[in-house]
Amino acid sequence: MGAIIIRTGQENTKLLHELAKMLGADVMKLKDEEFEELMLGRLMDKTKTGKLVSRKTVFKKLTGK
Repeated sequence: MGAIIIRTGQENTKLLHELAKMLGADVMKLKDEEFEELMLGRLMDKTKTGKLVSRKTVFKKLTGK
């Protein structure tokens, strides 16, 4: 089974929700924070390199030095 995510305004969300229910689909509403976490996780998965770096290197990069 697949899934789609459609981010839209409140009125369109209600219409799409009702349509999906009529078609027999399971509908799950996400809060903005949940959507952001999902997208962050997706971005993290896409940019994984599998390489390990030291703590020192990470903090150096974070501080911009």
